Amino acid sequence: MHPQYRSRINKIKKKQNQMFNNMEKRLSTIDFRSTEDFKLYINLLNQLHFLNQTYNELEEKIKNINKTLRNGK
Repeated sequence: MHPQYRSRINKIKKKQNQMFNNMEKRLSTIDFRSTEDFKLYINLLNQLHFLNQTYNELEEKIKNINKTLRNGK
């Protein structure tokens, strides 16, 4: 694999891990009685939903690339 692509993937993985660590810390202190905290929680859920859709699309594209590589077409 080209080093530039590997480096980019590693940066994304690092940022993703940071995001999950930050989210874990923040969600552990969230107070659902607070309007602002509840809005934050809903906002995070919404963003995670769209991130998950992006992961699904990426997974499908990777499957297509692997299938093309296996078939040689």
